[in-house]
Amino acid sequence: MESCLSKESFKHHIHGIAPSRRFMIGLHPAEVGQAAFWIIHLVLLCVLMVLIWSTLRRPLGRDMGLFMTYGITAIAGRLLLAGAPNIQPVTILMLLAGAHIGARRGMALAVLTTLVSNMFLGSGLWTIYQASGWAFVALLGGLFSHRLVENGRINMWRLASGGLVLGFAFDWWVSLYIFHGGASFSTYLQYLVTGLSYDLLHALGNVTFALWLAPILNRSPELNLIRTNSHVRSDVAVV
Repeated sequence: MESCLSKESFKHHIHGIAPSRRFMIGLHPAEVGQAAFWIIHLVLLCVLMVLIWSTLRRPLGRDMGLFMTYGITAIAGRLLLAGAPNIQPVTILMLLAGAHIGARRGMALAVLTTLVSNMFLGSGLWTIYQASGWAFVALLGGLFSHRLVENGRINMWRLASGGLVLGFAFDWWVSLYIFHGGASFSTYLQYLVTGLSYDLLHALGNVTFALWLAPILNRSPELNLIRTNSHVRSDVAVV
């Protein structure tokens, strides 16, 4: 529900708002003070550094190239599609990144993508939920890399199916930040129902990106090398 601007009228159902925080159902709800803003970014930066440094035991090479490619594409895609109703390529790209470069590097990329793109789109408490949500998507990509990529080819339909489910799951996870504005559980459920059409757009957008990207990436089988089982276990153990 990242771009659910039509829900702004729904804010009148929220009570118990602290004076220093303005809750707004819309593009960037739950605004925080300047100190909290920097604390959020500092925490995410520390997480990013830990994830990146933990991967430096293995040679970078191809992985660094994919890291940069996925990162630039995700950030640019999110910014360019900022005006679209909850349609962006980040979820599918993080799923692919987890499968291609491993869970830890994929999670680091998710945090970096969120931090950089939110510098332009606006940052607040929702940034933590977005970063953790996309990091979890990358973790799933790493865990299920052998299901997403088989014999040097991305399984387009599994990628699309994963994107469909994760579109809803990501939005529902990010929507939890409304509790910081004093929302009740019933309000949260109403919020989910109100934004279901926007969640559907995210999910269908993921399917579209999957059907578009998989054939392109399958033209270069060398890109579809995936983590070995030992690397996957190592990633999960650290996480």
